[in-house]
Amino acid sequence: MTTLMKAEHPPLTAPRLSRGFSLVVSLLAVVVIAVGAGAVVRYQAVHTGPTFQTPAGSEPASDDGSTVRAEYRDGQETTFGISIQNAAPWGITVLGFARDAGAKQLLQPVSYEVTSSGFSGAARAFEPAALGAGKTMSILVHARFTDCEFYSPGTSNTLSSVRVRYRVLGLIRTVDVPIGFGLEVVSPVNALCPRARAS
Repeated sequence: MTTLMKAEHPPLTAPRLSRGFSLVVSLLAVVVIAVGAGAVVRYQAVHTGPTFQTPAGSEPASDDGSTVRAEYRDGQETTFGISIQNAAPWGITVLGFARDAGAKQLLQPVSYEVTSSGFSGAARAFEPAALGAGKTMSILVHARFTDCEFYSPGTSNTLSSVRVRYRVLGLIRTVDVPIGFGLEVVSPVNALCPRARAS
């Protein structure tokens, strides 16, 4: 009598990845994450918005109208309007505005207000605020004429951007955003600069 024997087969198991292959996959994942994070860090979400308002009483200082001139009045303030736009596909939080601590400029921004509609609506002191993707924020910038003692009579400097701090995807960034025009201020004669100039 013939006895039939059942063949024994080892149980099927999933193929095991080699340690080298796993290491390569892990390294590729790290590279992808690093590249993505780097792109976010370099990406500038805040851009110049479509509208602006030059200071009252300013006059054109260039043929094409891209620069206006404001008369220096030591210690007094002037106001102009800018708009900033979120160009990112996700929301951001506008945290505030900054300036170079030791910068000597004939016109220094000192405070900011948000307007509800263009530059003629009700204004309130700026506070950190969310700005959705593609949305625009209108800002009134109050700036003071100062530092004439650091400039010779007749020389000038031009304010052309503001420094904006914002948070995007958990990262805080600070960027210089053009205001949409150049605001030139000419240093006055000695009689109109109340502080002694350096010789």
